[in-house]
Amino acid sequence: RKEVDIPELKQLLSDVLDKYYAKLHDASIGAIHELARLMFQCGLVSRDVLTKPDYEEMIKSFRSTLDWDETQTDLEKDCKRFIDSLIQVGGPARKAGEKIASDWMNVAKQHLGIDFKVDFLKQYC
Repeated sequence: RKEVDIPELKQLLSDVLDKYYAKLHDASIGAIHELARLMFQCGLVSRDVLTKPDYEEMIKSFRSTLDWDETQTDLEKDCKRFIDSLIQVGGPARKAGEKIASDWMNVAKQHLGIDFKVDFLKQYC
């Protein structure tokens, strides 16, 4: 596996989240409690976020989780958990998850020349 600039990869992942922030918010608005529950089960958000679901806090918590990741494998695992949570919610959130996953894989390939594997629905959390 090619050596990866982890800080640069994290920035690329964050940039994609920024790009879809408003659309993702709109896609998940009707399912915020379910999304918070699924993300909590996957270890991506805190109990506070679970008990008082708030979209902005969910995304902050997810980004904080990524801050602790030190390898490409760790980042792939947490990003897959995030995408799987969106897909499990269904509807517009599912579409948002599929698009974000696709963009994450594309930007990693284009900017870093790596295969960033976020294959969703292979297994849930």
